[in-house]
Amino acid sequence: MTTTTIKILNSKEIAQQIKRLDDKMRKKIMISAMRKASKSMVKEARNTAPKGKKPHKVGNKIVMPGNLRKSVGSKTGKSKADPTLWIGANMKKNVDAFYHHIVMRGSKAHTITGKALAVSNAVIVKNVNHPGSKKNDFIGRAFYSKKAEFVTNSVRELNIAIAKAVSK
Repeated sequence: MTTTTIKILNSKEIAQQIKRLDDKMRKKIMISAMRKASKSMVKEARNTAPKGKKPHKVGNKIVMPGNLRKSVGSKTGKSKADPTLWIGANMKKNVDAFYHHIVMRGSKAHTITGKALAVSNAVIVKNVNHPGSKKNDFIGRAFYSKKAEFVTNSVRELNIAIAKAVSK
C-alpha cells in the first residue's frame, strides 16, 4: 500500500493558531478539515472505479455491479500524535469489496483448479487458465488529479475551523 503525506507549507499563521489549541480540539479540527477537503478526491475515485456489467462470483461470494464504487470512502487513523485520514476502497462496513487489491494491483496469469468430480471410476478435475488482469489504480489517479484542490480546500477549511474554535 502506498502512503503519501501532504504537508501544507507557507501557512505559518495556521500552524501558530493550531498550536494554541489543546490536543483534543486540534485533532478534531484537523480531521474535520481533511474530511471536508477530501470529498472531491473520494468522489473522483468513486466515479473512476470500474463497474461490472452483471453480478458475478468471486470465490464463494456473489459480487454485485458497483460494489467497488460504493465501498470507496475515508477513515480516520488511530494515531494520537498525528491526525490521519485514509482514503481508499473497502472503507465502508456495509459494502464488501474484498477484491479491491486485485483490481488496484492487477494479477498475474495463473491456473485455477476446481474441485475433483468423481464420475463412475473416473476423476475429472476442472482447471481454468486465467489470463490475469491489468492493474487499475483508480485511487492513485484520483489522488494525483485532486491533490492541489485538496491542499487549497484544507487551508480554507482549517481557517474556518480555527476561527470558530478561537471565537468560542
